[in-house]
Amino acid sequence: MNTPINNYQSTFNDNNDTQLAAAKRKGITPVKTNNSLHYEDHYLYIVMDNEFFGVDKLTYSHPYVTKNTAKLMVRIGKEFQKQLQKKGYRKHKIIITSVLRTDENIKALKKVNQNAVWNSAHRYATTFDITYIRFQRISKDGKPASDQLMKETLAKVLRKLKQKGKCYVKYEVNQHCFHITSRK
Repeated sequence: MNTPINNYQSTFNDNNDTQLAAAKRKGITPVKTNNSLHYEDHYLYIVMDNEFFGVDKLTYSHPYVTKNTAKLMVRIGKEFQKQLQKKGYRKHKIIITSVLRTDENIKALKKVNQNAVWNSAHRYATTFDITYIRFQRISKDGKPASDQLMKETLAKVLRKLKQKGKCYVKYEVNQHCFHITSRK
């Protein structure tokens, strides 16, 4: 866990086709409109602020994921906090910035984000984004941690889970996030 990550883009380079294939295997049938999205019809879990992660205001997505994706989110948040605590740093939460997208969401997002794609893994409730430039402090106990240190800690957690075959990860420079798809 202590080995530094020298190049985020080469370490986290799981492209859209790779993530999309996993999302299609493990996820739901894509939903066309926001009004036709009923999470209970798809046995989805609601993503809410909790002790391990916060949820940003979701403008172009909905807070729903598959059961295994929900477990992965919690695991990432827990491990992130554990690694900070182990080194004596203040407790922080990661922040989820995007989750399930309907076709309607993607259409709206494409108007403001040139990187948005129609064949997004976000359509399958297996994919989510975690920002690497903001974290939510939840304790003043311990040493202060810089955003860079927390980014590196999060990256090490993700690299370990990726190596264990739990997820695919893409480092997104323009969106300032790790784009993650559950493999389970």
